[in-house]
Amino acid sequence: MLVGEPWMAGGIVVLSLALGLWWGERIGARAGYRLGQAAGALEVRRESLSAGHCLLCGTRPASTAPAGSRAPSTPGSLRPGEEAACRERMLGTSEAGSMEFAKLHGLGNSYVYLNLLGDGGPSARGEGGQGSGGERPVPPGALDWAHLARAVSDRGTGIGSDGLILILPSQVADARMRIFNADGSEGEMCGNGIRGVGKVLYDRGLVRSRHVRVETLAGILALELFPEDGRVQRARVQMGRPILEPARIPARLGDGRAPVLEVRLEGEEAVVTPVSMGNPHAVLFVDDLAKAPVQEWGPRLEHHPAFPNRTNVEFVAVRDAATLQMRVWERGSGETQACGTGACAAAVAAHLTGRAGREVAVHLPGGILNVRWDDSDVVWLEGPVEEVCQGRLDVEWLRRRGLLRP
Repeated sequence: MLVGEPWMAGGIVVLSLALGLWWGERIGARAGYRLGQAAGALEVRRESLSAGHCLLCGTRPASTAPAGSRAPSTPGSLRPGEEAACRERMLGTSEAGSMEFAKLHGLGNSYVYLNLLGDGGPSARGEGGQGSGGERPVPPGALDWAHLARAVSDRGTGIGSDGLILILPSQVADARMRIFNADGSEGEMCGNGIRGVGKVLYDRGLVRSRHVRVETLAGILALELFPEDGRVQRARVQMGRPILEPARIPARLGDGRAPVLEVRLEGEEAVVTPVSMGNPHAVLFVDDLAKAPVQEWGPRLEHHPAFPNRTNVEFVAVRDAATLQMRVWERGSGETQACGTGACAAAVAAHLTGRAGREVAVHLPGGILNVRWDDSDVVWLEGPVEEVCQGRLDVEWLRRRGLLRP
């Protein structure tokens, strides 16, 4: 134990909890849409809903607009037929109609990305194609994002991924990120996923600078991008300060003052260190990572009543004071090749419990992430990011799966 660390103030409370799978409530969607569109390739234009554009295609319907006019109508005033027509224009009605995507991964932790900023990336595409004329805002309500996340994540009938990431306009940063796990639940943040957002923004010319800011449900995070030959290969993320207070993680730990929880699983007590990096984590230290009960304990801890918002679960073996080995059970996705926020939580927990220093290399099945918890209490994460492919989701595929809302 480290004398003088802030978490020591309340002492350690040990809480014994009964074994059992607890299928808790899924995380509700916690953010609304912001509308906007890209003007050219470098500047995101923000437009207010009060301007009254059609919520789907951004223009005034022909039945109410003067000839040649793009003056807005009142939001929500479209008749059912007009709204359907707008949706067809947004997604396309011909065989060319599709929704463009890109698949990226950070150490094997892969996501399907939709660029909903506008020109320059994987975005909604109409008959005329991207950049064929006319401004196109983010189409709220046109798609069921949670359902789409489940569909594209399927490795048999979809693309195959750990979830879906939307890149949206932001009023306070260069872009906004929403992340949906493979089960359709929405997460607050993803350390590997946000590096992909930075790569999409830079590689497609949507930002000039190597320093970008991304709005997430965990706050606004700063990224430093490292390109080679004009394409980002690595990124460093300022992950912010870890949250250790149980009530804010959230974790139910007796009197709510101590960070260590003992959970009784199958007759054994698992000592868990809860940490939030904007999303909840439960870190377990093990001696033999290969024998760690990831598949058994992972889902049980994820849904344990001690974690009301569910939790990610990290199984960590300490190699030395600067090296950790880790396997991760991700909330909503199961065991994955890597988890950026999980690596940060593991590093914080290892230092808090006297097992490691403030700067560590975290070895995961997918590769190595470097984590530093600096003296100002800010955690930094650095790792690679790679684009796998670009493609198009066929509109008929979307329709057959009921992904287009009526």
